[in-house]
Amino acid sequence: MSARRERLDLLISKLEASVSFDDCRRARCRAVESALSEAVLPGAPLLPADLRAPCAEHYARHLVHRDPEGRFSVIAMVWAPGQGTPIHDHGGLWCVECVLQGRIEVRAYRPTDAEGDRADVDFQCAEVIRAELGESGHLIPPLDHHVICNPFDEVAVTLHVYGGDLDWCRVFEPLPEGGYVAVRKELATD
Repeated sequence: MSARRERLDLLISKLEASVSFDDCRRARCRAVESALSEAVLPGAPLLPADLRAPCAEHYARHLVHRDPEGRFSVIAMVWAPGQGTPIHDHGGLWCVECVLQGRIEVRAYRPTDAEGDRADVDFQCAEVIRAELGESGHLIPPLDHHVICNPFDEVAVTLHVYGGDLDWCRVFEPLPEGGYVAVRKELATD
């Protein structure tokens, strides 16, 4: 077994322990963040080359691990320069994101009006974070509206741990008259 595979197996074991010990989502996220940060070693990629390769058409999503009990999933995302997401959420799931290679920018958004019965919503950018190797953060609903992008010149790779199987999310598309409308988007892996 390769050293990379051993490191990845150790990370999965730590993630299993992280999601088992506490019912509090914030405590789980902190434990997952700690496990991810410990797994990142400069100059020693955690993932094989095929899971770090960009896709020209869109950012790449690669399934790394799906917990057999459905408690979490691990997705590697590869961001070529200029690639990013629209404003989106995670369909009610918590998420921890960690930079494995390069740098990314995360913009957190807060709704400026209640979503409730309305078909549209507006957002205000609440925070802009530039994250580098080993840095992580978490998103817990309902404060999970964000954009991830790579405005830099090198490829970035991030690892995302979700509190379940993220197979859809809500994407917020801009309306011509202002504001955004939520659209359900089915997600797939490359």
